[in-house]
Amino acid sequence: MTHEANRLDPFNQAIETGNLGRLADHLTMNSRHVVNAFSIDSNADPIEGKRRDITKASVNSKLGFKKFNPSAFGDNDDVGDKFAWLNGEQDVHSSKFTETWSSSVHETISATERLHAAENSVKLSGSFPSSKLGDKLSLISKMIGSKDCRGTSRDIFYVSSNSFDHHANVIDRLKYEFDDLNAGLKAFIDEIKSLPNNIWNDVVIVASSEFGRTLTGNSNEGTDHGWSGNNFIIGGNINGGKTFGTFPTDLTINSPLNVGRGRLIPTMPFEAPWNAVIEWLGVTNEDEIDKILPNRRSFPSEMLLRKDELFVEDKNINPIECNNEGHAVFCEPIMDEDLEYE
Repeated sequence: MTHEANRLDPFNQAIETGNLGRLADHLTMNSRHVVNAFSIDSNADPIEGKRRDITKASVNSKLGFKKFNPSAFGDNDDVGDKFAWLNGEQDVHSSKFTETWSSSVHETISATERLHAAENSVKLSGSFPSSKLGDKLSLISKMIGSKDCRGTSRDIFYVSSNSFDHHANVIDRLKYEFDDLNAGLKAFIDEIKSLPNNIWNDVVIVASSEFGRTLTGNSNEGTDHGWSGNNFIIGGNINGGKTFGTFPTDLTINSPLNVGRGRLIPTMPFEAPWNAVIEWLGVTNEDEIDKILPNRRSFPSEMLLRKDELFVEDKNINPIECNNEGHAVFCEPIMDEDLEYE
């Protein structure tokens, strides 16, 4: 289910890609934007696309982006030099596999070095909870703060949590998860709001789940896998305080939406909020949106949200297009007693 929710491509029209990866592809087309995409503490499935000129990375939130040789000092890097020699440029007699391996290795190391410098160029103004979510959002805050030195005009971040599957003791455990979520989001929003140029207006958070919960409990004071559920979207540009979708008028077993044990058929597709977010990010061509969301035509158009329904019109995201190569412009690492630097 998680895999399918990250792909939004039930008929395999865009195999081996994720919805965020396809979004990054189309944001990058025709030099429209320079995009980086990151999966934090998770696999790269959601950010996989077809283009190879986009910096993408899966990263551990506790470790962050590490240099290839953390022991290197200045230009003295014997390990890096030897590794580069072993995997160096090939001659005209080299095979295609050798050339592909060599270029891939060097590109990966170069990107990691740039991302390491970018992460360490930002010093956070506040603190984050000591939790898995806190670690993830702390790293994302640093990367957002380094967007200028990375030369990006659009960034995509994916985080996930498997902590809400409460088949037992749902009341106590859900309260803990909500408290953790609230603390993490508050720290993140406060940090982003402290950044210059009102960057919070250029950030949107989409929180979604691949399935909801049953309305009836089980014998362990928990709930089981359902169908429809609640998602939320927040951001500085969001026209908030609205609820979309249709709340069921009948929650009994006789409801036409109830397929058993309070498993309710959703009244909006996964594609609904993404349709609006994609437009807000700058992809407005209907054919392009169809390629990002290949299943959206399976639903009536009125089920799909539009940009003007979710976002404030006079606070549009920065429309400036980037025409550089997407490499770091300048990232100067901070080295002081408050920030470990390797």
